[in-house]
Amino acid sequence: FFHTRLVAACEKVVTADGKAGIGKCVILNSYFAYFDRIWPEKELSKHHPYIRCRVEQAKNAIAAGMGKMSVIILELPFIFGSMPNRIPLWKDVFVDRFLKSKIIFFPRGGTNMIAVEHVGEGIIGALEHGEHGKHYTIGDENHSYNEMFDMMFSALGMYKKIINIPRFIAVIAGILINRKWKNKGLEGGLDARYLMRDILTNNLFFDPSDSAEKLKYGRGGLKESIISTMKACYPEKFED
Repeated sequence: FFHTRLVAACEKVVTADGKAGIGKCVILNSYFAYFDRIWPEKELSKHHPYIRCRVEQAKNAIAAGMGKMSVIILELPFIFGSMPNRIPLWKDVFVDRFLKSKIIFFPRGGTNMIAVEHVGEGIIGALEHGEHGKHYTIGDENHSYNEMFDMMFSALGMYKKIINIPRFIAVIAGILINRKWKNKGLEGGLDARYLMRDILTNNLFFDPSDSAEKLKYGRGGLKESIISTMKACYPEKFED
């Protein structure tokens, strides 16, 4: 599934771009590929099909553009913001799961986040200043998941108590999730067991200053982007 959409399709587009004489191409990749490089002991691309395909996407796209066009890779963290007439993915895949619960049980970890406006600026910056074959991990701010939840639900005027579950309990929960998927004939792009062990219970933090300086994109305004995301997810809660 992921190989067809992320690797094969992307490689075809880059190959066609090169034949058409296009000079530069920017691939929107994932910061999971960055952590796969700096945490080789966790073997993220081995355990997670989605991450493996993101790594292959970048590698194959760069190879397809070699000698024909410049291919620049942007590695993106959690993205907040909105666009007209679109409901953010955050609603269905994340926030709805916690909306009715008074208590949120979640691993103790954190992540970098970025406002969607700065993703756009990063793309333009990559076209203007990026180098072929280079990976730029871009972002705005590092926050714990607890802080992220607070910002998201505060925007909705709600308070949620957060209880951080220990890593070993999170791993057990991941094993049970995998078993549930398997019984349904499903396989996750992120293996739930290793997702709990190596990703959600760790801080996926990095310093984006170098990429921001090289690509000349702005930073800040993350809280406002989170509010914008919540408004797009639940416009009825902002009618007053």
